[in-house]
Amino acid sequence: MTLAEICEQYKGKWVLIEYHELDRNLEVVEGDVIAEAPTKEQIYGKLLTVGRTKNTAIRYCGEWPTDIAMTVLDRSFEGAAVVAHDLPSSVPVDGLLGMDLLVALRARIDVNNGTMEVG
Repeated sequence: MTLAEICEQYKGKWVLIEYHELDRNLEVVEGDVIAEAPTKEQIYGKLLTVGRTKNTAIRYCGEWPTDIAMTVLDRSFEGAAVVAHDLPSSVPVDGLLGMDLLVALRARIDVNNGTMEVG
């Protein structure tokens, strides 16, 4: 099935896809659905049963919200592009900030001293 066909059939669900073809941006072009679930956590659980024997991708086949606003360091941002990514619990950080947000905050990063100042 093409990705468009998969998303049409599994609207509003998370899917685990065994892909047969990826495009140059590593997006699924064609594949077979191995599992579907209403939550990402359930799909991760199913991924554990598949193991590393198949080429797999996880995709949400629903509409992402467009009215997102967030506050970072006491500054509000509306219409921000947001990507959710689970970090391992062993990582000593609360989250990641993208370069577009760092630029908007006028951040100055001192790599040598491990510090960041915002303007």
